[in-house]
Amino acid sequence: MTHSVGIRTYQLFITKKRKASFVALDDEALSKPFPEFLSEFVTSRTSTQNLIDIEKSWKFNPESTSTLSGHEGTIAYGRYGFAASLIDIATGNENYRRKRTDSEVLNLFYRFWLPEGEKFCVAAFESFSGRSCITLVFEELRKRFEGENPELVLRIRKLMPTGASAKIYAGKPIKNIALTTRKPPNDLADKLFKGKAHTTKRMTVKIFAGRNDLLGDFTDLINSLPADGSGVLSYDGVDFDKAVADVKVGKEIKPVGVFGAHDEVGVIDITEDVSKDADGLPTFQSVKKEADKILAAVYETLQDMTREN
Repeated sequence: MTHSVGIRTYQLFITKKRKASFVALDDEALSKPFPEFLSEFVTSRTSTQNLIDIEKSWKFNPESTSTLSGHEGTIAYGRYGFAASLIDIATGNENYRRKRTDSEVLNLFYRFWLPEGEKFCVAAFESFSGRSCITLVFEELRKRFEGENPELVLRIRKLMPTGASAKIYAGKPIKNIALTTRKPPNDLADKLFKGKAHTTKRMTVKIFAGRNDLLGDFTDLINSLPADGSGVLSYDGVDFDKAVADVKVGKEIKPVGVFGAHDEVGVIDITEDVSKDADGLPTFQSVKKEADKILAAVYETLQDMTREN
């Protein structure tokens, strides 16, 4: 199976300590406007940050097109600290003996986008074969921001609003779907435990397709949901308030939240949608194309949520 390529999306915003309301990105309480702060942060981290304690390194390689309203480029993420033999898979011969001080460096796409007039920034980061340095970047970003703004908090929220799923996974085939209710009837538990069951908290019903079959596609599923946007699907007297579909993305099956609170937010698989170069790595432009589409869908959903509230 080919090495997977994924995109993770985040929302960055500022609040006062112990407050929930967003602070404007150019608020006078800031040491400097956030777009300016972010630009300086990226520029200041274009030389390698060597983290000896965890044997990792990273640095920004910004594109020349970066502006105050957005920054994009790659992050050179390296790992070292162990020796290994690099073997030619065709001959079995050792081509190179990797030393503990040799760092394996991947250039991973990133984009920070500051939509005009908004009180938040959205960001996209690439992962390759599960490797990502998002935590290292965000830890440093938050530390620097709060060092300059001790009365404020930089909050970083992993997100994939459910509404954005409809755009990102449009037309993708569904293998299975799980429906969950937090108000299950007690009848079945009582029957199984001879009437001695305690109050049940949750019930999940999972619908499976056949071995080589599919249930349908994601667009049809979304269009069949209640038009009132309640996020509740009623069937046979039971209200299901959460749904997670197993969506086929390329050759893999990915859990995608359909409605309700869910933990299946995270990596959006773009493996089948990117081009690889001669080294077997995804090209910058092909990752950028997919990341831009994903950020646009996520931002549109965030706007819809703001209008509704």
